[in-house]
Amino acid sequence: MSTEEFWFNIAQIVIMILGFLGVGFIPQFFYQKKISNLRAELNKLNITVEQNHPIKMEKYKNFVENFFENVKIKNESQKERKLEQNFRDISNAVFLFGSDETMKSFLVLREGTGPHPAEEENLKVLADAAKFMVNLRKDLNGGQTDIGPEDYLKLLLNDWKNSKEKISKYL
Repeated sequence: MSTEEFWFNIAQIVIMILGFLGVGFIPQFFYQKKISNLRAELNKLNITVEQNHPIKMEKYKNFVENFFENVKIKNESQKERKLEQNFRDISNAVFLFGSDETMKSFLVLREGTGPHPAEEENLKVLADAAKFMVNLRKDLNGGQTDIGPEDYLKLLLNDWKNSKEKISKYL
């Protein structure tokens, strides 16, 4: 074997080794770049969620506090105006920050409230309100809760034992 052939073979071996290394390093480079981009996007998303959480919490809290205050109002037209105002105040927050499930339960609740409801309608609205409140809780807790509408109603109603039979068909 001549010296020329020897160096040619060495050059071929070196090129093959570099080729194999390149085949491994080039995809690895693009893979790492893609991972870095995904991490940056995820960090942006986390920041957005963290920034919106206090706003969502405040809106939800205001609605919950005001919603049941309407029961105390004796004047029916004033009660309706106040309820409608509460729904307007929360509707944008639910649309922007709420889950699909929360949005749907809000629409059911809003549809069910009307002037001069009968006792049965009141029970349905109460059950729908409890479902909505549980969905608000899920939104604030990252979709996780072991609490159901019945649990919320136990907190809300003083006579849960007497009301349970009447309202359970709406839960």
